[in-house]
Amino acid sequence: AAAAAAAAAGGSHLGSPRMDGLLPTGAVLGPAGPGAVAGRCAGVARTLQWRPSYSHGGFQQAVCFEASSPPVSSRCADLPPHRTVRCVAVAVARCRYALQREEQLQELAPRFGLDWMQLWSFNADLGHPDYFVYTGQVINVGRLYRAGPRETVEGVGLRLGMSPARLFDLNSDLYLDGELRPGRVICVAPDSCTGQAQTAYSTLRYRDPSFLLQQIAGPPAPH
Repeated sequence: AAAAAAAAAGGSHLGSPRMDGLLPTGAVLGPAGPGAVAGRCAGVARTLQWRPSYSHGGFQQAVCFEASSPPVSSRCADLPPHRTVRCVAVAVARCRYALQREEQLQELAPRFGLDWMQLWSFNADLGHPDYFVYTGQVINVGRLYRAGPRETVEGVGLRLGMSPARLFDLNSDLYLDGELRPGRVICVAPDSCTGQAQTAYSTLRYRDPSFLLQQIAGPPAPH
């Protein structure tokens, strides 16, 4: 992910920008460089660069930058000082990964706690596990799971054969305590060897079958 913060006024100062909220782990704010030119005034720009880690799925954060002109500028003495605030929303897709150059399923799978067969099963469009994959190709590293009524992180983990730590690795915004909101979407990687073949839900019968669907889907969107 990359975002740029720039000021349009000549002599703008971005040497020590004010930022609301911490930068994501591993993010780097580059040095000041030439920016856009408006008339006789040259701007200054800095670039925020960040590559999410394997455990940043579901990450969301807003980072705000403040760019301000110095009180006096020899380049734009006829313009009054001013300030600009820009906010950038940073979000990482859940259950998705963009392959890097020459990465193969066999070497990528362990980084997400998977084996190559699990990873291949999440990507039906890959007709063969050894097919060449190209740089930047986006693949699934799990399945999206929509929580039902009264489900918890621990309960979902037991059902799908996943430890809480594995769920946290795939969902950076999860917390152990409390119930999952019905309809909340998380990333899961079920393990058929350790998951529960039968659960309490297997014997439940609803008088109104649409009740469970409504609980999971949430209220209808307003018109």
